[in-house]
Amino acid sequence: MLADIRAQYDRIPKAVKVFAFRGVVLILLWNIVYKFLLEPSGIPDVAMCHFFSNISAGTMSLFYPYCYAKDVTVFVRDWPVININAACNGLELLVIYTGFLVCLPTEWKRMLAYAIVGSVTILFVNYLRFLALSYMVLKNMAITGFAHHYIFTIVVYGFIFLLWRQYSKGYDWR
Repeated sequence: MLADIRAQYDRIPKAVKVFAFRGVVLILLWNIVYKFLLEPSGIPDVAMCHFFSNISAGTMSLFYPYCYAKDVTVFVRDWPVININAACNGLELLVIYTGFLVCLPTEWKRMLAYAIVGSVTILFVNYLRFLALSYMVLKNMAITGFAHHYIFTIVVYGFIFLLWRQYSKGYDWR
């Protein structure tokens, strides 16, 4: 049985083994750093939540004159419209996206370019998600909860998948 497992392992291409090893190491490192350093201090979660609540309120104020952000909540006429919490600020999206790029053994300039452009684009898509959710709340749409938990999640992760696909195009997995 052990020989069968070894034979199966030997058939796995080296690039896939490297990718999997890097992935496991990155997941462990990220969880240790986040759980023990970043999460207790609120860095960068608090700053990202405030940033997104402020730019969302700024954009919404173009259409709703009495729109403002207080802490991580966007208000319209003193009515709370949306809360931007750490789970939704996009930090984990960036970690997942860039983690995949780091796991592929490719040229660092290409990886850095994709990491920067992709991260900015992902944050922009997440910002559009906040605006869409705010609009849905303001219009009292019955589908808001479903959209928040399922539709927008599929859209954002689908977008990340397309970025990964573009990055790994032409990559030799041998």
